[in-house]
Amino acid sequence: MSGDDEVLAARAAYRRGDWRSAYDGFGRAHDSAELNTDDLSSYGMAAWRLGYGRESIQLCEQAFNRLLAEGDQQYAAMKAVEVALQWFNGGDLTITRVWLNRAGRLLEKFPEDQTFAYLLYVDSLLSIYEGRYDAGAQRAEELQEFTSRLNSPGLTALGLTASGLAKIPFARTDEAFADLDEAMMPVLADQVPVDWAGDIYCAVIHECFRLGDLNRMKTWTDAMEKWCQGPDVSASWYGTTCEIHKYQLLSATNDYQELEERLVTALASIEDFHAPTAGEGHYELGDLRRRRGDVDGARAAFARARALGWDPQPGEALLRCDIGEHDGAWNDLRMRMDAEDDAIGRIRLLPAAVEIALACDRVDEADRHCTELEDGAEKFDSPGFRAWARHARGAVLVSQDRAAEALPVLQDALRRSRTTQ
Repeated sequence: MSGDDEVLAARAAYRRGDWRSAYDGFGRAHDSAELNTDDLSSYGMAAWRLGYGRESIQLCEQAFNRLLAEGDQQYAAMKAVEVALQWFNGGDLTITRVWLNRAGRLLEKFPEDQTFAYLLYVDSLLSIYEGRYDAGAQRAEELQEFTSRLNSPGLTALGLTASGLAKIPFARTDEAFADLDEAMMPVLADQVPVDWAGDIYCAVIHECFRLGDLNRMKTWTDAMEKWCQGPDVSASWYGTTCEIHKYQLLSATNDYQELEERLVTALASIEDFHAPTAGEGHYELGDLRRRRGDVDGARAAFARARALGWDPQPGEALLRCDIGEHDGAWNDLRMRMDAEDDAIGRIRLLPAAVEIALACDRVDEADRHCTELEDGAEKFDSPGFRAWARHARGAVLVSQDRAAEALPVLQDALRRSRTTQ
């Protein structure tokens, strides 16, 4: 097949969502001749959807430079935002900001261009991840005001997603999930471009997990699994991401050996592409191994999570506690808690703090952390956090030789846990 025929076939494959054939075809054509700018961009996006993160970024950055040289500032701005999203998904917030700034400068002459909505979306999420919650909320408000002037369900979904995520740090949980659930409607109706739809899915499911709302997480994970079977998505990396979310849900009930094997397979294909998800997955793998008694395997998985930018606490501290290093575990977790400035992040450390404090016979400390967990569960109105709090309270009561009081509390914890699975 000639180079021209390879390009024509690759273009056709790209249009029908056959990312593998498009990637292979553009790759063969690229080896023999220079691709035009549109084809180079398509080549990069096909690589992205297959999970070839580093290669995709290189190709998309080349396409951006071409667009600048050709004087197409609007298309270059959109490409810059796409590259920013890629770096954001890779976990590099500094480079994400650089690309957003580039896009912003290019859009100064085009303030009503729809690309501005995508820029505001990524900027809002980036600000939230940086811990600049007021700035994230401001960007979300600007995005919703901008999209209100347009008749675009896809952009409306981005605005609702940013709005929902921005409300969570302020414990406006009901309002946040109302926005996030509504944002999913255009996604389910295939009214959002593939890469942005995938980002919305991942953002919503991640927040469900962080807040312990496993029922809602299961609803949207099941929806994502069906979405991943669509013609534009079936061969993409999103299926692997969905698998990891499924394993998070299954970890409470499934056979650990089988779950571990499946998780290892999924993680092998995503590390190069989405570092935060891979890091979170390695943390889950470490915790599975810890619960199975595989100390060395758990340590290795936690170390890999850290290398990918994911904090392996409280799993590492619980592992030390499991092997009898109670004081070391307590010191490790206390240091982590002292450094945690995210309210939800701190709440997620508290069940382990109670468990390890009790192992160290620090009953008063355990009681204090249990009360903090109870307060956090009410503040964020989280069914999962409430189940954790009831379990922690029952454990504290047992340690205080108040077994009769502990029994109904632990029964309530079990009931709540079952209803959130």
